[in-house]
Amino acid sequence: MSMASFSAVNGTTVFVTGTDGDLWLEYGPFASVPPARDQVDGSVMGCSAVDQNSVYVISRQSALWLVESPFGNIPPTHRLEVAPAVGSAVGSAIGCSAVDRTTVYVLYSSGQVFEAGLAMGFGGIGLWNAVSVDSDAVGCSGVDANAVYVVGRDGSVWLWRG
Repeated sequence: MSMASFSAVNGTTVFVTGTDGDLWLEYGPFASVPPARDQVDGSVMGCSAVDQNSVYVISRQSALWLVESPFGNIPPTHRLEVAPAVGSAVGSAIGCSAVDRTTVYVLYSSGQVFEAGLAMGFGGIGLWNAVSVDSDAVGCSGVDANAVYVVGRDGSVWLWRG
């Protein structure tokens, strides 16, 4: 398998997206190819790990999902849509940076960055609250639920605090 991207949980556990779009949770030691692993999802563009039980996934259709263990069923049986693939006025999700299970920063094709926070609704159904962080970005890296580094189109890097 050729790797397209990865998101490490720790020194022995990593989420790996193959060039074929399959997302795997791989476990060390990494002496054999392929290593011990569980398939998490398919048709994936990228991901950002929370821990070995939770990962934010951007599908090839640009939808953003929170996928949680147990892994092995495709499509995953435990996933919650964070940002839809179509109908968004801010464009398609093209990047994300997980802070924890309830907070993720999302980069859209329009250059906008939003902090998405999960609040539990009636019957435990997830409801997402979004806060605009920037409107002219090319990258972001979450620090915590109140701070994110943003890379602007002009190349400047700055820290946003909510």
